[in-house]
Amino acid sequence: MLSTSALLQALERASLLAEGTNNVVYLSLGNDLIVIRAASKYGKIQEKLPLSLQGEGVEIALNVRFLLDMLRVAEGEEVTLEFTSPSLPLVMKDSLYPDYLYLVLPIKK
Repeated sequence: MLSTSALLQALERASLLAEGTNNVVYLSLGNDLIVIRAASKYGKIQEKLPLSLQGEGVEIALNVRFLLDMLRVAEGEEVTLEFTSPSLPLVMKDSLYPDYLYLVLPIKK
């Protein structure tokens, strides 16, 4: 689980440097941290947030705009990110409405 507001703020900063028309950001989960990375010809950014991780770590490339769409309407204080593989969709859940699923397809590296 992650703080909705902390994740939203970190992704908004990363979106400023997200690469290309796909607005690519990389999320790396492991060691009880989520690392958010983005880069362009103008610079690069790396943000680290604490994370309660269950299972193995993973790195996935996603369109930051789709992540921001969900986080801007989330009403709960925390969100859950569920990954099974870097090639399968990310599932996001709002802590206030856990039955509502938001799927984000990864971008192939």
